[in-house]
Amino acid sequence: VWAACGLMISQRAFYACGDRATPLRIGLAIAVLNIVLNVALIYPLGARGLALATSLATATQCVLTVIELHRKTSSVDWRLLSATGMRTAIATTVMCCVFFATESLLQSIMPEHSSRIRLLKTAIEVSASVIVYAGIGWLIGLKEPLELCRPTKVHTLRKE
Repeated sequence: VWAACGLMISQRAFYACGDRATPLRIGLAIAVLNIVLNVALIYPLGARGLALATSLATATQCVLTVIELHRKTSSVDWRLLSATGMRTAIATTVMCCVFFATESLLQSIMPEHSSRIRLLKTAIEVSASVIVYAGIGWLIGLKEPLELCRPTKVHTLRKE
């Protein structure tokens, strides 16, 4: 998820600079990499291999795009970016542990596999994960998730 979000932001920075070719070239190379990884990982890992290949390709594309953006603009604050990245990694790791613990606990409590039970389990797992991510993020000073919840100011053009 971090790579997909970072990729959208870095690509928009290129577009704002009037450069649409660089992210396109990187994207085409990554499409080839994704196909190669899909073929290499689907046989040993099955569907999980496809997910892993897509994640690796997206992460690689994000990193390459940010590096290229930095080369072109020299305006990436790496200290701030790495601090945010570390906080995000910590919150995500704790969230994943809570998700898997909740999944295991719910499986032992509600082993039935009806659609309603699966939906309930999923809702509980996701809710617990989101709450833990937000709580850990708040504790360690991760500001970005809170910024998503704040209302934005709408600027209008008025005739004066």
